[in-house]
Amino acid sequence: MALIVLPVALTSLDGVELSLWLLLNSFMALALLADSGLSPTLLRAAAYYRSGADVLPMSFDGQSLVKTNSLSKMDPNWNGIYSLIATSRRMYGFVAIASLLLLGVFGLASVRNLMPGFRVSGHIGRKL
Repeated sequence: MALIVLPVALTSLDGVELSLWLLLNSFMALALLADSGLSPTLLRAAAYYRSGADVLPMSFDGQSLVKTNSLSKMDPNWNGIYSLIATSRRMYGFVAIASLLLLGVFGLASVRNLMPGFRVSGHIGRKL
C-alpha cells in the first residue's frame, strides 16, 4: 500500500504538507513499535486463562502442558483474566502517557520547525 500512496503523496503535496504527512506516519510507526509484542503475549495469556489454566508457563517447549486444579476443569479462570486485564491496563496506560509526553514535546518542536510563523503561546494554533 505504501508503494502506491508514497508516489501520490510526493506529487500532490507541497513541502510543508508532505513533511507533516511523513511526521504523522513516523508517529504511527513508533506507536506500533511501542506495542513491541504486548498484544500477542496478552492474547496468549488470555487463551490460557480462558481454557482454565491456573498459572501461565514461563516458556513453551512443545511438550509440557499447563496444569489445572482438576482434570475435568473446563471453566475459565476468571481471577486470572481479571488480573490480566488490570495488568494490561497499567502497561498500556504507561505506554500511552509516555507516548503523549514524547509526541507532545517532539511533535510540537517538529511542527514549529516546519511552520516558522506558528506560535503556541496564548492561543493554540494562532498565527502571527
